[in-house]
Amino acid sequence: MEYCLTLGVFSCLFWTVSVLEPLVYWPTHYGKRYGTVSFEFQVANFAECKNTCVSKQASQPCYAFNYRESDGSCQLVYENSAQLVPADGFKAFAQFLCLTEYPRIENAKESYLNWTGEYPAPKGAMVLFTCPNNFTDNIDVHNARCCASIPDAWCSTFLEEEEAIICPP
Repeated sequence: MEYCLTLGVFSCLFWTVSVLEPLVYWPTHYGKRYGTVSFEFQVANFAECKNTCVSKQASQPCYAFNYRESDGSCQLVYENSAQLVPADGFKAFAQFLCLTEYPRIENAKESYLNWTGEYPAPKGAMVLFTCPNNFTDNIDVHNARCCASIPDAWCSTFLEEEEAIICPP
């Protein structure tokens, strides 16, 4: 009986811990930082900046932050979407979601999968692109997905260069 009770307590404990996903911020966008800053202050170190971002979750989600080691500047990003600007000595950190806009194909029709189109886009969110007059590469559907392996990045089936994929008007 005691064995069953102990086993039950441990399985409940593991289930409870697995439900709680810790907030982790990863370095992203080398050479850039988030320009849409909601709150800026000075901290003693990186850990204090990250912990402040994490602790703000209860009142307002902190999706990303910029940190500059030289002067301890910490910039928190609460906005649902964000623009990137030159780094200016900062390093950008984000959760695994997409705050930056997805790449687009001019004249293509867009639809969303596993996502409403509202930012931030969750990991795995997808935009499907179709072209009424066929894409120039003869592919029926292209897509952009909020990457599962790179924070705040869109992985797409096309290049973002102007001449890469064309959907004729």
